[in-house]
Amino acid sequence: MDAKRPQDLIYVIGETLDELGGSEWFAEHGAIGNKVPQVDVKKAIKKYRALHKAIQAGLIASCHDCSDGGLGVALIETAFAGGFGMNIDLKDVPYAARKK
Repeated sequence: MDAKRPQDLIYVIGETLDELGGSEWFAEHGAIGNKVPQVDVKKAIKKYRALHKAIQAGLIASCHDCSDGGLGVALIETAFAGGFGMNIDLKDVPYAARKK
């Protein structure tokens, strides 16, 4: 979970969608979110298997899920736990609006 070395790279697996329902941000602001994250099991299992292979091959120094507060919270927790700061440019985060 923690950053292991300065200058380690950060990769986002998957894409961010407009699904904030159930998020920490909504809870903090008293908002109701009807768009909760939906898992595409077929796509997810391929990503999880590829990640597992990379971990087994020693290619991954650490990883963190985005469940509790999304990408922002995951990055903060990783930086704090490792004792390093991070330079993050959110324009590079994969994003796609959910198709209706």
